Amino acid sequence: MRVEHVLPDDRVNIPKGSPFMGALALLIKLAVIVFTVYILLGLAVNVTITRIPPGFEKAPEKHMLSGYAPISLREDPERAERVLQEIVPDEYRDIVAVYVVNEETVNALAVPGFNIIIYRGLLDITDDDELAFVLAHELGHHHYRHNLKVMGRKLAGSIILNLLMGGDSADSMAAMISGTDLVYSRHYEKQADLYAVNLLHDRGRVFSGALSFMKKIQADYSAGEKLMLYFSTHPNPDTRIKYMEEEIAEMRDIAR
Repeated sequence: MRVEHVLPDDRVNIPKGSPFMGALALLIKLAVIVFTVYILLGLAVNVTITRIPPGFEKAPEKHMLSGYAPISLREDPERAERVLQEIVPDEYRDIVAVYVVNEETVNALAVPGFNIIIYRGLLDITDDDELAFVLAHELGHHHYRHNLKVMGRKLAGSIILNLLMGGDSADSMAAMISGTDLVYSRHYEKQADLYAVNLLHDRGRVFSGALSFMKKIQADYSAGEKLMLYFSTHPNPDTRIKYMEEEIAEMRDIAR
C-alpha cells in the first residue's frame, strides 16, 4: 500500500484580507454599537426627565450657580425681575429666579434649578420688549427641561462608555459622538425660540421685541466680537428670524 504525504496548503488558517482592514471594521462596528446605545440612553433620559417635577430642581441650585457664574451675581435685579414677572407663567412664578452677572459679555443662560443668568452686556443692548423675548427664550429651555436632558444624556453616555471601554478609549469615543449634541442644541434652541414667541403672544406682549433683538444681533454677527459668546451657544440669527417670522405669521392668520 502506497502512502502519499500531502502537505497542507500554505494559505490554511491565514485570514483573508488585510489585518488593518479587519481591525478597522471591528472598530466601526464597535462605534455603531456605542453610538446606538448612546442614542437609546438619550431617549430614556428624555422620558425620565419630563417626569421630574419642576420644583425638584431647586435643591441643588446654589451649587449649579457657582459652577456657571462664580462672580458678581445679584439676585432679583430690578429691571430683569420686573420684566420676568410680566411674562412668567403662573406654574413657574414661585420657582424661577433671575440673576445678573456684572460683566459686559452679551449672553444669557438657563441654569438647572430654574435659574436664568443674564449678563449686564445683554441688558445694556436691549429694551424691555427685547429683554422679554430673551427671558422667555430661557424659560423655554426650562419648560422643555433642556439643560437636565443634556446633563443626563452626557452622564449616561459617560457611564456606558467607561463600562465598555474604560479610561482614555472612552474619552476618545465620547469626543467622537459628542457632535450629536450640536444637533440636539439646534433643535432645543428652536423649541425655546418658538416657546418664547408663543409666550409673548399669550401675555399680550408685542412680537417686535423678538424680531428686533434678533435683527440687532444679526447686524453684529460677522463683526461683533462682543457677541461671540452668544453666537457660540445660539444658532445663526438668519435661521432663527426665518422660523420665528413664520410662526408669528401663522399665529396672526389664526387670530383673524
